[in-house]
This record gives sequence, C-alpha cells and structure tokens, in this order.
Amino acid sequence: MVKWSMDGHDEPNGWLNVLRETSLAAGLIPTTFEPGERILVEGDIGDFFVVIVEGDADVFQGDAQIASVHTGSVVGELSLVTRTTRTSTVIARTTVKALRGSGDDFSELLENESIREHFSHLAASRLAANLEAVAFATEAGFAGELRPLLPSDRPAYLELLTRLSPESRRLRFFTASLPSEKLINYLISIDFIDHFAWVVLDRATTPHEGCGIARLIRNGDDLSQAEVAFAVIDERQGTGIGTIMFGAIGVAARALKITTVTAQILDENASMRHVFEKAKPVWTRPDRGILEARMTVDNVCALLNSELTAGLSASVRGIGLAAEIGLRIPG
Repeated sequence: MVKWSMDGHDEPNGWLNVLRETSLAAGLIPTTFEPGERILVEGDIGDFFVVIVEGDADVFQGDAQIASVHTGSVVGELSLVTRTTRTSTVIARTTVKALRGSGDDFSELLENESIREHFSHLAASRLAANLEAVAFATEAGFAGELRPLLPSDRPAYLELLTRLSPESRRLRFFTASLPSEKLINYLISIDFIDHFAWVVLDRATTPHEGCGIARLIRNGDDLSQAEVAFAVIDERQGTGIGTIMFGAIGVAARALKITTVTAQILDENASMRHVFEKAKPVWTRPDRGILEARMTVDNVCALLNSELTAGLSASVRGIGLAAEIGLRIPG
C-alpha cells in the first residue's frame, strides 16, 4: 500500500529572476548566515521574512528536522500572513546569502502581481502541508479523517484511481478508462487557492488508506464560483463519506471566498444526485445525458454538524488568508 504523504514540495526559484528585475530588491537587506547559524527561531515574533539567494538550510520543529530549503526559497512569510509566532527554526547548513525584509517590505512586494502570486501560492501550499487531519465519523459507522491533497500524494492518488471500478470511473470521469497522464498531472497540480482538494483517509487501516477525493476548481472568469467533483472507492460507497466530503469542500470554498459551486453528473448517477439534492440545487441540463447542479456554498456547508464545520474551518483559515493575498479579496 502506498503511503499518503504529509510532506510538502519544493518551491520553484524562477521567481527570483522577477525579483531581481524590479526595484523592490533594493529595499531588502543583504544578509549572510554562516553554517550552523539560526535564520529563524521557533516561537519568535514573526516580523520579517528571508529570501535565500544562495545556499541551503534545514528546518526544525523542536529537535526534529522536518524539511530543507534552498536557493529561491522564502522563509518566515507564514508568520506575516497568519500574524502568529514562528512555528519552526531554520538553521543554515551551508553559507547562506539572503535578503531580509520587514512586514512593510512584504506588503510592497505584494504590489507586484507575479511576486504576489508566488507568495500566496507558496504560503497556501506550506499551510496545507502543515495542517493536522480532521477526524470524523459517519452515521453508518465509518471512522475517517480529512486533510488536503498534496502534490506529493501522487503515487497514492494513482493507487486510489485503480481501486475505482470501471463503472465508478465512468460516473466520475465520464469514461471507464483510467485518466490520461495529462489529466492526472492536472488533478494533482494543487495550488490550494484556485484548485483545492480533500482526501478522506480510513482510520481503521495502517497506514491510513485513502478512500475518497473531493475537489474544487475556481472559475477563472468569476472568482466567486467554482466547479466541484468527488469520488469514493467502491467498497466505501454508501457509508456517508460522499456527504461529508461535499460539506468539507463547501467549508474550503467559503474560506477561499467562493459563494457558489456547480457540479456536472451523468443523468443516471442517482447516488450523486441524491447527495447534491441535500444542498437545494438548481438543476439545468447543459448537454444530452448530463445534469448540472448549482448550489450556494452556505447550503453545502450546512450538510456538516457544527463541530466538524468548526474543525475544518480552523484548519483552512490560513489558506484563506493566503488566498486573500493572491486574489486581493476583501476580508
């Protein structure tokens, strides 16, 4: 069984070229850290960020190393986004040449569209990788947990797709075949702002086994709308997972300032139609054999009890803040 990873992913450093070509870099303070020197300290007030221009460093929580950062990486920006103390310590492994900036510098950098997009997606992906899974139980007795799908989940995601029967794949993807490599790459290219997905894990298995995926993809023409879709492996269908995933994607949508969601299903997909009916949809028929449901996010969120809603809302709050940076959505 492939393990569902809780690791993040490396950030690209191409954005550094954008930074160098602007006048914004002149406002940042050149700083050098020698091997073993602390760049950030866990628990400190987060009033500055650091761009690593050259070198490598290691990230620790307590005594445990949790990640490494390299040229092009940014550290310390999460504290500026979430207005909290540092959650980790960063120690130079090699000589690190860096640029240090204040909160005001951070705000100025965000005026550049390319840099703003990089920072917001970087912050959102880090926040998603650090989220604790939220446990739940259905009335049918299934005990599971929800957490964001990460790009590093790709092998486990591929395994989950193979565990869908041809009929389940047909109802989800409108074809019984496995998705193409191009489509899989798209479905795993999560940025947590315009494309967000939850994975449901089975707490009764060791390691926890993935058994469902729910996702939203924001409408590029209207940032307040998104399309949603989800799938559950055959042996877990009928256990109430679908309703939980649907409600959870509503909570994520609300954090991302999305107000309306749509979903397209095959006309014969009675089980999905039953789930969507719980959110009081408006139905249309965009094509022969296909139904589209349009629902308010508030109605979707109402499918969950208050305790689960609160837990999920707390877990995605920081991602919502990162989205506000990138999309300039009023709070």
